[in-house]
Amino acid sequence: MTLSTIKGIYPLLTLCMVMTAGCSNKKSTSENINETKEEAGMTIATDSLFLSDSLIIGDSKATTKITGLYPSDTDSRVADSVRLWIGDRLSHAIGATATPLFEPTKTLVSNGDSLIAVANDSILADTRRDFEQFLTDGITTSYEYDFSFRPIYTTDQVLTYSFSGYVYLGGAHGGATGAGQTFVKESGVGLNGDNMFVPSRLDELTAMLRQGLWEQYFKQDMEGDSTTLRDALLINPDTLHLPVFPPLFLEDGINFTYQQYEIACYAAGMPSCTISYDSIRPLLTPEVAKLIPVSGR
Repeated sequence: MTLSTIKGIYPLLTLCMVMTAGCSNKKSTSENINETKEEAGMTIATDSLFLSDSLIIGDSKATTKITGLYPSDTDSRVADSVRLWIGDRLSHAIGATATPLFEPTKTLVSNGDSLIAVANDSILADTRRDFEQFLTDGITTSYEYDFSFRPIYTTDQVLTYSFSGYVYLGGAHGGATGAGQTFVKESGVGLNGDNMFVPSRLDELTAMLRQGLWEQYFKQDMEGDSTTLRDALLINPDTLHLPVFPPLFLEDGINFTYQQYEIACYAAGMPSCTISYDSIRPLLTPEVAKLIPVSGR
């Protein structure tokens, strides 16, 4: 694994899967935490969720692990939005198709333990179909699934959550996902590329992204004085688009993270850059600009 790959995992997942001899060995615990300051610098009430499971059919083995800090506030628009977002991310966790593995209804996401149990069962049901076919075909393989979510930044105005995933379905390497979402606390609205920026300023934004990606991410690993961003990407930098997942409010500014293969090769990891609040403010809609933290004014 190269340095670029290591720095690209957002955030880096520590994989510690334990296989068991039985067909299934599920463990699930939930511990209420009044605030998550120690883990993520937050002051949001959450439940700490953990579930691990395994499946063995013939000589094919799969393990699952789902962990996270789940909003426990039952009377908050932003908590409702975060729970639905986590449910949606878990329903698309394995990313094989655009069709969700299950429907993350408001009733289901109201209980974190129930949600991750349904997610786990749906993932293993999908895996079972693969393994049963592999058994018929005489194929042996191993699958790994590891997902986590937690708050990573908050102010009086916004809350940012992250979702990290790792899926290994055999082959040379697995695939990682680093997604996030910033929510407006008062309304629970999720911010994204469509509602954050003034449309007429998008060309300026992509120019900032090109500069940020080169200066903050690629330049230090490129050889030769003549190399440019064009040498680092799979696409023409002139056609650079916003990342598939929304930009995020963080401590130092608004972060943009591209997924594996989205604009660069696997070895490049997840290219990202952060544009300072002062620099990006003129490109934001007036409503979003008001959400910039005091430290960024």
